[in-house]
Amino acid sequence: MRDRGGLATLRFARGDARMLDSAASSGVLGERIVNGDLYVALDPADPAPIIALTPRRDLPQQRPMLIEAGWEVSALAMEGPGFRFAAHGLGEGHLDWRVPQRGRWRARAGAWDVFVEVGAAHILALRPPALAVSGLSVMVQPA
Repeated sequence: MRDRGGLATLRFARGDARMLDSAASSGVLGERIVNGDLYVALDPADPAPIIALTPRRDLPQQRPMLIEAGWEVSALAMEGPGFRFAAHGLGEGHLDWRVPQRGRWRARAGAWDVFVEVGAAHILALRPPALAVSGLSVMVQPA
């Protein structure tokens, strides 16, 4: 996808039977199903994202996927079992990720350093304080 301007999300109607093929896609932050439609969040840092879909099936997740964010997220990069991203916004942030493994995870961005427990739903809920007007670089790793 080229020349997308400020387009941040693609909606695939009746997309609940499909899922993002994370191995064949690039420049994608995550996916979410809402009312039977598949929404794919694009990384603003990638000028030409590639979106590949596959039939939905119950597979182990291969990489972290953004589910919902109250701030703008960009520049997602995998680093070993963890990942790094940039975020900025106003007020206290909420950044919900679906991660491949359960257990304890650590998120760090400057003075903000927290541990978060990830349960059976594989949801990593990050709530950074209102520090990100100028932006944060966040590193997240299994602890």
